Amino acid sequence: MIEIGIFKTYSKGHFSFTIEDGNEIIFEEINRSVLYEYDLKKDKSLIGKLFYISYKEVFDLIEEDFVIYRIEQLKLI
Repeated sequence: MIEIGIFKTYSKGHFSFTIEDGNEIIFEEINRSVLYEYDLKKDKSLIGKLFYISYKEVFDLIEEDFVIYRIEQLKLI
């Protein structure tokens, strides 16, 4: 899945983005290569920046209704 979104915050292991339709997506996981390129955990200058977000939904095998969102790639627009 690909969205365009604004990075809002990193808090307690979660990355929050507001996407084009105004909804917020909270990502629980992120590809390490993304963090090497964009230090979303510490670099406050990235807050409010617009990104292409490539992500996937990871479904829990035990609890099928539970979904984790994982960022696979980011590209600053």
